[in-house]
Amino acid sequence: MSGRLGEGSERHPGGGVGGPAAEPAVLIGPRVPPPQPSLSLARLAPRELMLGWCLWLIGTWLLMVWRIGFFAPVHRWMVLAAAVGLLGVWPAVRLSERGLDDESARRVWQDRMRRRNGHAPADRRRRDARRGGLWVGTRWAVFTDWLLLNLVFQAVLWPMGFAARWSLEQVLWIDAAVASWSLLTGVVVAWGCSSSGAGSRWAAMLMALAVIVAEPLLLVFASWWGGGGGQSWPVLRLSPLQTLWALAGEPYAFTLTPWAGQVMTVAVAAVLGWAVLLLLPWRPAFPRP
Repeated sequence: MSGRLGEGSERHPGGGVGGPAAEPAVLIGPRVPPPQPSLSLARLAPRELMLGWCLWLIGTWLLMVWRIGFFAPVHRWMVLAAAVGLLGVWPAVRLSERGLDDESARRVWQDRMRRRNGHAPADRRRRDARRGGLWVGTRWAVFTDWLLLNLVFQAVLWPMGFAARWSLEQVLWIDAAVASWSLLTGVVVAWGCSSSGAGSRWAAMLMALAVIVAEPLLLVFASWWGGGGGQSWPVLRLSPLQTLWALAGEPYAFTLTPWAGQVMTVAVAAVLGWAVLLLLPWRPAFPRP
């Protein structure tokens, strides 16, 4: 065999003769990025929720002034508007925020653990997801919501009580009623936020709405079905509307009968509900890695 290359042959850098050197076959496909928490599912942080709550209170006050008048007594309507915000709008906001999938939740939780250990998160995308996402889906986050919402409400209730010439006892009972019913609603919100499934969240939202309007609607329907008759409504046992309307009345007509018993019953039910949530096994929306 001659040591020279043939005339039609050439040596290539790969070392082969007559063509490129053979290389291992590599299958190249589309690059699939690792799953990341989607910014479109980012939740409202507490400060953003408080901003919305302030705008709700200011907006309802402006609406009352526009419809009733600047010097007209709007304190009753403002208390009812605050109750609607706490018992209807707050659950709607939190329950409409979709939960992250398990892989995204795990990555977000890992970022949080690394941050606690002094390591910065990988990128801003995770920071934004963690910033909003970790506040939703746990019982403590919902309880924090409830506490902050009621603290902001104090800035409206006490000046309004001074303007309406309410007594200290009347203001305290209105405050207790709003806090008790909103705490009971918080139990429903916490249960709904613990699941990313649409069915559980819809059920929680319907229960939250039922607390406000189910009993009045049933009484209206029963009155219409029975032909009216001008009979007065009985004391509502579940809905806070009647209790708040009575407690927020004129100071000379203020009475605790039977409203004090209603408030105390709801407060006990709310505390028992939160106790059940704390004692039962809980599947957090952001499990530990």
